[in-house]
Amino acid sequence: MKADISGILSKLIRAVSTSQPHVMIYELLCDLMIELDIDETDLLSVSNDSGLSTKLDKYVADRIIEVMNRANIVDEEAITNLMNTNISCSFKFMDDPTIKLSKFRYPGSCEINLLSILNGIAGVINEGDHKGKGYIIVGKDDQKVTKFKRADTEK
Repeated sequence: MKADISGILSKLIRAVSTSQPHVMIYELLCDLMIELDIDETDLLSVSNDSGLSTKLDKYVADRIIEVMNRANIVDEEAITNLMNTNISCSFKFMDDPTIKLSKFRYPGSCEINLLSILNGIAGVINEGDHKGKGYIIVGKDDQKVTKFKRADTEK
């Protein structure tokens, strides 16, 4: 079951303009908790960070993957060109906890691409065989993008 983000946002906008916004916002949060399979104990243990943030990261990654796969169906060539474009960047990106840089083609160079940014938004995997890697990977056939998928699942 996917969350209806536009519906949730429109309810949030309406909630702010009501006389009791806290009631509607609470209801929206409850809907999101159900959608993301988050229970009250997850919220109480948010300082633990691994449980709730991992669920949110996976949710965000799944939405990004869904959009990128739709875009790839619309124009595979454009998405392939976009994903294969690497841009020289500052070495300061190496200190970022979630942006994963692309392979360096030249010694002493640092490059970033769209996948680096998408994984920066989605976050990194905190456990298992893929710990420290970005959630989103790109399936390619001879440099042509075939599918976006999660690194930690067979999705």
